Amino acid sequence: MKKKILAMLLSVALLAGAIPVTASAASVEQFSDVKARDWFYDAVEYAVSNGLFHGTGETTFSPEQSMTRGMFVTVLGRKSNVEQSLYTEQQFEDVKAGQYYAPYVNWAASNGIVNGTGAGKFSPDAPITREQAFTLMGRALMVKENEAGTAAYSDAAEISKYAKGYIGGMTAAGILHGSNGKCSPKSNITRAEVITVVDNAIGDIVDKAGEYQKDSEKSVIVNAAGAVLKDMAVKGNLIIAEGVGSGDVTLDGVTVEGSLVLRGGGEHSVVIKGKSKLGTVLVNRRDGKLRVAVEDGAEVEIITVEDGSDDVRIEGEVGTLIVENTEAAVEVAGSAGKVEVPETAAGAQVKVAEGASVGTLNVAAPKTNVEVSGSVSSLTVQETAEAAAVTVNAAAAVSSMTSAADKLNVDGKGTVQNLTVTGGEGVVVSGDTKVSNVQNKGDDSILVGGEEVKPDTGSGGGGGTVTPPVTPAPTEAELKKALLDKVNSEIPGVNGVMSYAKLSAAEAQGSGYAVSVEVYEPSTKLSAVANDVLAKVIGIVKNYGQIETLDVASTTGISLNAADCDQKIIAAVKAWGGSGWNGDTTLADVVGKADLTLTLHGASGGTSYTASYTLSFQDMSEPALQQKVAASFTGLGTSVGEFANLSAEGAALKVTVKTAAANKTVGEVYDKLFNPLITAVGGYEEFKTVRLGDSGALTKEELKDAVKLTAAVKGCGLGVAGTTKLSQLAGKSIDVVLASNAGKTYTFTLSFVNETTEA
Repeated sequence: MKKKILAMLLSVALLAGAIPVTASAASVEQFSDVKARDWFYDAVEYAVSNGLFHGTGETTFSPEQSMTRGMFVTVLGRKSNVEQSLYTEQQFEDVKAGQYYAPYVNWAASNGIVNGTGAGKFSPDAPITREQAFTLMGRALMVKENEAGTAAYSDAAEISKYAKGYIGGMTAAGILHGSNGKCSPKSNITRAEVITVVDNAIGDIVDKAGEYQKDSEKSVIVNAAGAVLKDMAVKGNLIIAEGVGSGDVTLDGVTVEGSLVLRGGGEHSVVIKGKSKLGTVLVNRRDGKLRVAVEDGAEVEIITVEDGSDDVRIEGEVGTLIVENTEAAVEVAGSAGKVEVPETAAGAQVKVAEGASVGTLNVAAPKTNVEVSGSVSSLTVQETAEAAAVTVNAAAAVSSMTSAADKLNVDGKGTVQNLTVTGGEGVVVSGDTKVSNVQNKGDDSILVGGEEVKPDTGSGGGGGTVTPPVTPAPTEAELKKALLDKVNSEIPGVNGVMSYAKLSAAEAQGSGYAVSVEVYEPSTKLSAVANDVLAKVIGIVKNYGQIETLDVASTTGISLNAADCDQKIIAAVKAWGGSGWNGDTTLADVVGKADLTLTLHGASGGTSYTASYTLSFQDMSEPALQQKVAASFTGLGTSVGEFANLSAEGAALKVTVKTAAANKTVGEVYDKLFNPLITAVGGYEEFKTVRLGDSGALTKEELKDAVKLTAAVKGCGLGVAGTTKLSQLAGKSIDVVLASNAGKTYTFTLSFVNETTEA
């Protein structure tokens, strides 16, 4: 499958010319070769005044100057902030290492931006033609290909096949207009032509957080986290670009006639809400997790997870979800009318979360892994989906499943009401899966619960139909495990409503489970915890369907079937600390002083069970962590006193090297000085990793490994070697970055001074 572009948009990429000159407060009036009567004047004025293009000299813009292919791709790469060191593998025989354009051409080729000129060559020194440039622009802007659009040009027959779709699409979108009815595809493109096309294509670039309200006749690019687009109509594409990173973007009442393209955004998330109407959403997030939340009645017809996207969670209601990427792990956490996994997406993973629903799920790709924890009305595994695996978890249900694929494996402890096999060899349904009815209409026997089901001979429902033996009632341990899996899978949803705290996944603890709550803002009122967190927890418990009553601290027997159960649970949370607590009680009063225990009582298949969850609260606010680290750091004074004095002020940690130890080498004192210093800063259970300056992050276990810790110290940026004297560290410092279990980071500065020079 053709790789989709994962670079910054061309509008951002083409910010400079062939040989850009640094300009300050540039104005179109300074260029003697750009006149007000010129057809490109307005486009140049806009581009120069907004810093999108510079001149080729103090008084020249060179509008008629052509670009080479290597130069064009270099501009793309440089303005996309490509890390050159990551693209050293040669992609074309005529693009040698050491050439200025080499890493950028390698980058463009590896991301499907360029395909070369044939015979393994790129032709970097050849001028780039109009059709080549238009193709790159079309790919960058995710223009819908439309060959019919080329009919507008009298020379359409001269357009190369690879370029027709993009040129036609850009013409239909009003981006290209040609000249005198011609496209001139083989002509070299000039700077003026490039800048005009960009001006035609791009409306606004949102590069700062905040609210925006402006309709656009063109495409709009969002390149900043925290942007909120409200009550807007975009006739082109709306592109959430790489500059957003893992940040959030909100679309509230936004209508897009083109496509919403998601190249940026994180796990908390791209939110589509209100009266937003989107026909097509293209997910093209290269690395990392992406959450797409459709809320408040917003309408999304089709979401396509394309090449490059690997971990996507869809919440809310969507029409159709198409998974095209072989590496994708896509979770439906709301409802989808249809989910399609085409043949080209081999190895994709599709998860239907608990409480989620899918109308029709059609799998055509081999080795697809489908996990159902919610409900699916109709699941079809096509003949091309060889070795597909379907897991139906406890309490999940698939109303109807049809398969024609070889080596289909169905597993889990949920229910498949009707299974029809129309073909395929090696079909196996595990004994734990509850299947109400099986029909084998294929040519080969299948295994269901360890029993052979032979093909139906057509004798009126004979040997091909079987009702499997009754599945034994689940054990209490199995029910608890299913509940644990559900709670852990839903914790990210709870975290999504909180900025003041984060929950960790539950871990076994005695007869129950422990959940850690990392508190970032202790001033948060208990009422907020009750209304935010407990509302989510209530939903998890109620939707599970097997829980009958809930105990909250000392309040017992709250029926989940009662109309006022929500209010009762919230009231119980507010009261759990005693009569002195109320809704105005802050988390600062809770941290380290009281745990909240939730006890769930349920039954399934005739088996009753009880599971308890204990929430413990840890102060992870910056002042608290700084104080804790500082205390641990300065507490080492007695053990390192012969070498240095230690002091701390907030996040600033100071090591004052004693005069008597100034000539000691790092190698001599490493075990007695550096090892204790680093472990004192990073050795807390609250933290997941520790990073020293430029070195890689270490886990708590790796922190105990002397070899790895030594390597990290040497690679941290201090210029430390075994023979380095302690006195030589004076004036140097490194950042020690601690990452919590919830992903929040804390930075401490470790600095060195000499006793004799300290002020």
